[in-house]
Amino acid sequence: MRDIEEKERRRELKKRQKRKAREISEKRRPRNREYTLVSCFFVLIFVSMIGYLIYFNYAKSDDFINSPYNTRQDTFSDRVVRGKIISADGQVLAQTNVYEDGTEERTYPYANMFAHVVGYDTNGKSGLESEANFQLLTSHEFFLNQMKNEFKNQKNTGDSVITTLNADLQSTAYNALGDRRGAVVAIEPSTGKILVEMSRPDFDPNTISQNWDTLVNDSNDSSLLNRATNGAYPPGSTFKVVTALDYFRTKGSLEGFSYLCEGSITREDHTIRCYGGTVHGQEDFYSAFANSCNSAFAEIGTMLGGSSLKKTAEDLLFNKSLPLSSYKKSTFTLNGKSSVAEVMQTAIGQGNTLVSP
Repeated sequence: MRDIEEKERRRELKKRQKRKAREISEKRRPRNREYTLVSCFFVLIFVSMIGYLIYFNYAKSDDFINSPYNTRQDTFSDRVVRGKIISADGQVLAQTNVYEDGTEERTYPYANMFAHVVGYDTNGKSGLESEANFQLLTSHEFFLNQMKNEFKNQKNTGDSVITTLNADLQSTAYNALGDRRGAVVAIEPSTGKILVEMSRPDFDPNTISQNWDTLVNDSNDSSLLNRATNGAYPPGSTFKVVTALDYFRTKGSLEGFSYLCEGSITREDHTIRCYGGTVHGQEDFYSAFANSCNSAFAEIGTMLGGSSLKKTAEDLLFNKSLPLSSYKKSTFTLNGKSSVAEVMQTAIGQGNTLVSP
């Protein structure tokens, strides 16, 4: 009898121990789940950081290093001789001369002709000297030559930057503009390559250090201003291309348009005249475009409305930044509430629309 009672006691004790162990396990389980979730969260953050570091080093680091605001780039010049800037037809636009005593001098063989687009490398940087600073101070010489230069405590030669500029065309534009204020930009339509970019008044980048105080205090000529990229002007009749595109996108065709030009157009007491008061007579879309008829395009503008013109203009990067640091944003102000007069003026390239050349 005692054996039976002892066995029962042991069996009951085991049951209580199991029950207690189960209760302890059930209490621990939520806590373990919390620890697991926190651990997974921190592991995820760590893996994300490692992933972003890899992405940054391979995809984004050059963009940050090449920022014109990153002054650390200039420390590369301790190890690299600044590379050349060369035109598409092989002419040297900027180079660094290294003399026997180790001193360096940045020179510009074409002097004033490429002053704004190539820029300068003294008293700050501008133009391509700023935009391509990272490339000019990066060397891709053969690695054995780089090692040899390191042992000899000599600098490596920086990479050359080949531009789309054409020195012969630049010379033609420079001479044609003469002493007049203004800018000339020539773009290859099939590729978008900039063949010519110049601005007057200009300066000689070879003497920028000596003439710096005079140039920065020059309020009359503003010679340092690159009018080609940082000037803002009404586009004039070139904007009729945008109006024409909007008409085509809206109507789906250029056919069927008809307008009788009488030399001027008046809507809501606002009058626009064709150049010189010329009367173009009956026109279809093609003849209105060929004649650059202000009256016809003012009529087209009122047909389209401010919102439609704005959509097309912004698709062409008006009101949007270009992927460069030294270009002025083109602005377009029409909207659905704009007056008829504003729409008419804008449709022919006047009004408040401003663009750089």
